[in-house]
Amino acid sequence: MKQIKQPKAETKVEVLCRRLHEIALEKGANAQMPTVRTLCEELSTTRVTLDEALNILEAKNILYRRQRMGIFVSPKIHHKTISILFDGSLFGTTGISPIWNMLWVQIAQEAQLRSGTKNESYTFHLMIPGSDGSSELPDEVKQGIETHRIHAVLAIGLQNPVCSWITDHGIPCVVFAGIGSHVTCLHLDAYMMQRLAVATLKEQGCQRLGFWFPNWSATSREEFLRFEGVYEFQQALAEAGLPYYPELVNAQILSPLEVSSPFSRINQKQGYQLALEVFGNPEQAKPDGLFIGDDMVTDGALAAFEELGLHVGNDLKVVTHANAGSPILFSRTKNMAVVEFDPHEIVQVMFSSLDDLLLDSIPKSNFLPIQPKIRLPLER
Repeated sequence: MKQIKQPKAETKVEVLCRRLHEIALEKGANAQMPTVRTLCEELSTTRVTLDEALNILEAKNILYRRQRMGIFVSPKIHHKTISILFDGSLFGTTGISPIWNMLWVQIAQEAQLRSGTKNESYTFHLMIPGSDGSSELPDEVKQGIETHRIHAVLAIGLQNPVCSWITDHGIPCVVFAGIGSHVTCLHLDAYMMQRLAVATLKEQGCQRLGFWFPNWSATSREEFLRFEGVYEFQQALAEAGLPYYPELVNAQILSPLEVSSPFSRINQKQGYQLALEVFGNPEQAKPDGLFIGDDMVTDGALAAFEELGLHVGNDLKVVTHANAGSPILFSRTKNMAVVEFDPHEIVQVMFSSLDDLLLDSIPKSNFLPIQPKIRLPLER
């Protein structure tokens, strides 16, 4: 993102804005405020400082001035404008998970519902990455944040420095699949997913557990084994009292050229190739229980298992990640356990977090884990 000048701290004006806002809320929409002279006397301020505060509150639709008549409380004092931002790279790319489209639809539906029942309006924006991969805020969003016409931001995939720039302007922000300073960040509880998967495989009698997940950046096995997901898998095994076999933890190792190629990072392709490499090679170490931490990888692996004549549930116990309502793996999980995240829950937690922030109108740092649920294989 381009360098943007940070707002100057104007403590006196901020305090005055809060006091004026409190008076406006007490009087209610369309009510007349005290005169400029009275406000200056009661709030111990100057006309210049008061005028600066009134300009800010007018931009935020809290107050308005009418020439020769005075200052009035805006009829929109309780109205909130919320911008919803999506990382554009999550759409339209080959091999991208359908969860992003599911979140887009569910957020749009929730915004439409709230627009009809709450004093809120929503704007939707796609942030298109530039040639360097960084994303730029749309101009209308920048202007809305700088003038406080936008009261909050709800985002998917938003990262620093954009997040920090938003909250530095005093705008509350809720983010899923992103991170930033003074932002409420939702994330999938990956460690709980690991624990549920390992415990389920142990209950099914498995002792040599494998773990597969997609690789987007590692160009060596040593680098791959340092991923946080591998460490969490080791922790889950230790908690369950099971041994860790590093040779059973696998992902496609990419060349530097493949790292820059979107086609090489297609998760289904990685799952398909992993299954062929591990179960198509008699000399390769094999697990008796396998956790696949991405439903797209599982999708590719199942195609290879079918080619190899490998039957999930009989020849190999499998636990897979999945997203509730996703068409990926449709009708193919009856013989495996599923550790499932619910996009509807993600959206509801995002909006409830937004409500909490709007009550305080102050950006806050907070990390909220979304918990998975386990769905066991169907009885046969």
